[in-house]
Amino acid sequence: MIKNIYLKNLRNNEFVQFFENLQEIVLSNNPETLKVQEQYSALNKSLALLQLTHKKNTGSSYSEQLAQLDRRRDIALSSIYNVIETYTNHFNADVCSAAVELKKELDVYGRDIVKYNYQYETNAIEDILAKWELKPERIASVNLTDWVGELKEANILFNTRFLDRVKETAEDNNIKVVELRNIIVEAYNELIGFIKAYAMIEKTEVYTKTIDQINALINQYNKMLRARLSKKSTGMEVEDDENSDIDINTTGEN
Repeated sequence: MIKNIYLKNLRNNEFVQFFENLQEIVLSNNPETLKVQEQYSALNKSLALLQLTHKKNTGSSYSEQLAQLDRRRDIALSSIYNVIETYTNHFNADVCSAAVELKKELDVYGRDIVKYNYQYETNAIEDILAKWELKPERIASVNLTDWVGELKEANILFNTRFLDRVKETAEDNNIKVVELRNIIVEAYNELIGFIKAYAMIEKTEVYTKTIDQINALINQYNKMLRARLSKKSTGMEVEDDENSDIDINTTGEN
């Protein structure tokens, strides 16, 4: 029995990697021996097209700009946090009080805000800055006016480039990727169906070995998906792929 995997929940890079791993498994056990050469070839043909499209997507002209702007705002935010934390021990009671209040507003999101995904960090910074704009005297008392200006500028630029990238991806490749993913899922279901059928009929070691390897692969990806679901429930998912913000609503499970 081959286990279920919710392919629609895989990000584009994960989806491609899963099928590249599957290719290796079937090839190592010989598709001709498994009597699935036709189904294997059909899957490979569609996967090759997706690999080319995915490569184009990940080469977005905005990707490097986003990475640089994200580092810029992370540096600003971390520096601000360090300065505020230092001023909470200031000998001047008024300065100390201002720093304590500012730190409370930062601590709503925590020091690890720079590890959050792109969208969450952007929104968190906007919320923090909106509160601080109502209290410019507190910012000035801890000598952070310039740093706060730097954080605001970096965050605005980042969000602008982020939206540009989303538009670029949507306009150029998103529809094609969805279509290719659906075709690949259909080819996958047909390939797996043939493997399961022949395994039931012939009951030979090559099918047992192939199914065990496929299930081991599926277990790895399902474990990753469960971990991500757990992170999302706490709002702490880390941005680890530049296409992760794109929701590809591809169907497919076995």
